[in-house]
Amino acid sequence: KVSADFIVRRMLNNSYDVRMRPPSKDQKGNNAPVVVNANILIQSVSDIDFISMQYDAKITLREYWKVS
Repeated sequence: KVSADFIVRRMLNNSYDVRMRPPSKDQKGNNAPVVVNANILIQSVSDIDFISMQYDAKITLREYWKVS
């Protein structure tokens, strides 16, 4: 079985630097901010304890951007 970590590392290879933002240019070719879109999917909420105010939640956070 192949792990998700292995797949991500294989896709990003050794040249990917997490400290650097993706390059982005505006319509004139100047540096511009990177537009990052995000969404959250709440898959489930369970084991709600009203006294201790704790619960279990399964969520998915997705972030995506276009590298120009």
